[in-house]
Amino acid sequence: MKKENLKETIEYNFPSAMDIDTFLDSITSLLKSHKFKPENTIPSIISCRDETVGELSKKLPEKNFRAEFSMRSLTGFPIIGETGFTAYYHHLYHINNENGAGLVIFSPHIGIDKEGNIGFVDRKGHECSSGSCGANHKILNIWKNEEVLSPDKEPELYSIEKQISKYKNKILNSDNPLFELTKCEFKEGNEKIKSLIKSTQRKEDINHPIILISGIHIDTPCLDNDHIENYFQVLEEKWIDEGEEFEIEEN
Repeated sequence: MKKENLKETIEYNFPSAMDIDTFLDSITSLLKSHKFKPENTIPSIISCRDETVGELSKKLPEKNFRAEFSMRSLTGFPIIGETGFTAYYHHLYHINNENGAGLVIFSPHIGIDKEGNIGFVDRKGHECSSGSCGANHKILNIWKNEEVLSPDKEPELYSIEKQISKYKNKILNSDNPLFELTKCEFKEGNEKIKSLIKSTQRKEDINHPIILISGIHIDTPCLDNDHIENYFQVLEEKWIDEGEEFEIEEN
């Protein structure tokens, strides 16, 4: 696949997706328009642990953001609860009555391989493409084979599968079940994160506004070198303050 063909595939399936540099620059502009800056903003990424999704974390320090508070999980679906999110909230910038903002980036992920197949990616050190996200492939196989996950052996995947299972029939009957599963994880996970943010803000004495950027993370094949380039399709942007959510408007 040539680069121009890859871009066409991304634009067709993930309209308005941006490369990671462009994505982070847009967040910096957004922060500054609300009188915040990367230097007093602690980002938290809720995405998959897959090494192909690592470009975002690597580039955050280059854009002068503070150290990342990781909430990563299999598939990128949020399994963090009140304790974990409250810990993140307590780490947000607060010096001399200056409160920094929180930045939460939520994104289930999906790959595209050299042949243009969605749900697969060409990894460094592999002769053939492999599943991306692999954990989502497993969920689909469990449903197709009518198997049951063990909460003892697979506590994380068990939790994710249970929370997303209400979409099972819709996903399995779709033209691309893996793509549909990713979109359903976005829908369900995004609402869960917004609820966590609002409930945390309402019970804390110190108020930190939080910007929630949610979408789909796309990992693409190595075409010119060993680097897997990432893209981000923003599906929702929310400014959440004092337990209430607002549409984001750049000043």
